[in-house]
Amino acid sequence: MSNYRLSKYRPDVSSHDEWTSVSDIGRTHGGEALTHEAYLRVESLYLDAIADFIALADVAGLNATDVEQVPAGDIAALADADGLLAGDTLREVARKVLREELWCRLAGAKGTYVHFGYDYIVYLGSDAVSDWLPPAGLYAEPMPSPHARISGE
Repeated sequence: MSNYRLSKYRPDVSSHDEWTSVSDIGRTHGGEALTHEAYLRVESLYLDAIADFIALADVAGLNATDVEQVPAGDIAALADADGLLAGDTLREVARKVLREELWCRLAGAKGTYVHFGYDYIVYLGSDAVSDWLPPAGLYAEPMPSPHARISGE
């Protein structure tokens, strides 16, 4: 199984004075104010990375579990007849999690998962992926998700 910790932070730098949330738009970090456009650029990198990883895993979609901050029915309404989120609907759910509008775990066939951590960290894993590289501007380190269930996910 391949497990990755996906982030915008360079792994070879020990401390970061960077934004960590959509709520940081307009605030200054590292001497530079985070603009809405800059935020959207990084958010799109994450969404593209997630879509690329799911495509590489070759799964039909993912189920949302442990949904917080919105009625679970809101996500269920986006899923297909099998309860799977795929394509644009999966992208929209991931966008909402990155924007802190909701939180959930995403999991599917072949041990594939997308978990969202703190400070704009995303964990990706799959039995079907042996090697993966994130898009330029993001970093992937081998690491299992701390949000996985004890029984595995």
